[in-house]
Amino acid sequence: FKQKTAYEIYQCDWSSDVCSSDLAAFTSASRRKSLIWAMARSAASIRRSMTLEIERIGRVAFELARKRNNKVTSSEKRNVMKSGVLWHEVTNALHKREYADVQLDHMLADALGMQLVRWPKQFDVIVTDNLFGDMLSDVASMLTGSLGMLPSASLGEADKNGKRKAMYEPVHGSAPDIAGKDIANPFSLILSAAQLLAWHGTRRALPRFGEAARAIELACEQAVKAGETTRDVGGRLGTAATGRALVQRLLTA
Repeated sequence: FKQKTAYEIYQCDWSSDVCSSDLAAFTSASRRKSLIWAMARSAASIRRSMTLEIERIGRVAFELARKRNNKVTSSEKRNVMKSGVLWHEVTNALHKREYADVQLDHMLADALGMQLVRWPKQFDVIVTDNLFGDMLSDVASMLTGSLGMLPSASLGEADKNGKRKAMYEPVHGSAPDIAGKDIANPFSLILSAAQLLAWHGTRRALPRFGEAARAIELACEQAVKAGETTRDVGGRLGTAATGRALVQRLLTA
């Protein structure tokens, strides 16, 4: 077994931001020296992609697709990044070897961002790396009208007993800039709880978990349609009032 690793080195410098007229404008030697130093500044970072890690996340995507609509879209930037070439090769090999029954499509990450806005229903399960996933999830969040509407789940790899560590949270994180202001949309956190129930209900064959998840999702959908939401999605309620209204819907369902 040969473990493959791909590295990317990113480098940027700011020399293109300085033109000759700017240099001529600096009359003192010290200021010219400072400008020349600024022109020489650069930054570099190393990006590493490994076969085992690509296979690990690929299996998660294919297994999830089998429980949904049996379709996976894999995304990278193999046209400009060596790590993308490795991602494409490993994903194809894994698909052929273990998941030939699942439909697999490939799309470059920038094109996928455009297609998410143009025609989001063409996608079901999207698998990509952390860099592109971070960007594409923010693009996808606005399809719902607000970042505050999206749940998220971080699932660890299954251990020898089939158990995995998991963390469920709003896709935007903690949002400390609006903490305590009663304006945060609570649906992303509430829907994260629904996601927890749905995932573990399926894995542990607990139908009541799935029923509870669907009830929460339906209540959130109805609340949005009725305008019982925070201002980011067109409502006039605060965080607490939105939560109380949702609880009332669940109690009377």
